[in-house]
Amino acid sequence: MMAASARAFPDRRHWQGLEGRVAEILLTPVHVLVSVPSALFLTALTAMLLRHPDVQFYEIDRVAFVLLVIGVLGRAVVLRQPIVVLDRVSWPMLGLVLLAVVSLAGRPFDHETWSLLASKFIVPFTLFHLAGMVFADEKSFRHFEVFSLAVLAYLNFTAVAFLVALIR
Repeated sequence: MMAASARAFPDRRHWQGLEGRVAEILLTPVHVLVSVPSALFLTALTAMLLRHPDVQFYEIDRVAFVLLVIGVLGRAVVLRQPIVVLDRVSWPMLGLVLLAVVSLAGRPFDHETWSLLASKFIVPFTLFHLAGMVFADEKSFRHFEVFSLAVLAYLNFTAVAFLVALIR
């Protein structure tokens, strides 16, 4: 019995070869995504919020959102957390999302309309629930507070600089 389990689960010496190093190198980005969800969430928010309007690189929002979803859901799977948690506030939000999807389902496909639906309903709904999974402890919530203050300072600076440019 002991020999069968030892063969089924090889020890660490088995992974010290070339294939072990290749697997380690290939899985390093996944480990980074899963290990620091609050940094991943704040980086995605930074990419989404602070992209300059003149930069015509809209795909960065989608890439950041997909990486965030993969990282947070991957962490939930690894830690065996529940993935879908619907609170009382989730039901009205889910109802709005479903109403918007049903209203667009009968129309011909228009890329801009579906992008607007995603940006107004689906992405905020998803971010709300992912934030509940990510900012569950005090340390990650402090990171979010510092990020919020930095964004507020940046927006204040931008507004004052815009007003100074208008006065000149």
